[in-house]
Order: sequence, then structure tokens, then C-alpha cells
Amino acid sequence: MALKAKERRFELLDHTADLSVKIYGKSDEEIFSNALYAFNKITVDEFDGISGENQFIIRSSNIENIFVDFLSRFIFELDVNEIIHTSINEISIGNNSIFVRLNYIEVKEPHKYLNVIKGVTYHNLTYDVENGYAIVVFDV
Repeated sequence: MALKAKERRFELLDHTADLSVKIYGKSDEEIFSNALYAFNKITVDEFDGISGENQFIIRSSNIENIFVDFLSRFIFELDVNEIIHTSINEISIGNNSIFVRLNYIEVKEPHKYLNVIKGVTYHNLTYDVENGYAIVVFDV
């Protein structure tokens, strides 16, 4: 099914108590990039501050675990380091790892949270690049 005009990057799904998100992409890289975009849109309303760049590598046994660890990293960075990653400059996904280089902005208090995400769950986790989507549930 072709999407008209601007393609959807994500959509919120109905879910009791938690936040379920369907993330679209034609490749692993696009799904991961759109997952970061979705995370930003559902967590912090407005942010500005000092910008920078960092990078990290995640290794795990499969793409689903890498995906969960990838999203969990953003929760950690926001909670502990008070930074929100704004865009991906480079992404490389291998069999059991991901390397990513990203831009970030420091979000010092006070800032507006749309949703306070406590964690990424494996409940209803779906990662289906062949059909162009992933579904993840955030614990809020």
C-alpha cells in the first residue's frame, strides 16, 4: 500500500496503561531511525540547549533484543544524562550489533514531559522489517 504525500513514521496504538507504538520503515535502519523519532515525539514536548554528538554500540543475540536495548538507551540518556538524541548521523546494523552516531541536546530542568517512560517491554514486541514495521510497548 502506497502512502500519499508524507509517509507515516509511527502511530500510537490503543493499549491499557502503557504506550504502544507501531513504527514504520522499509529497512532496519529506517525502523531504528523512526523509533528514535517516535521516542522523542512521545516523551519531551519542547527542548533546547547545548548540542553535541555521541556514539554507541549495542550487541545482543538478535535484532529484537538490539531494538529494545536501543530504545532503552534513550530512556537512560534522558533520565541520567539529561540529553535527548535528536537525529542519527550514521547507523550500521550487523548480525548481532548496531553502531550509531547521533546528535543530542542537553535538556536541563525544567522541561515538559509528555510521557514519563520507565522502560521498554517485550510484551507484544514485534519486529518485522519484511512487512515494514515494528511494534513496541513502553512502560509509563
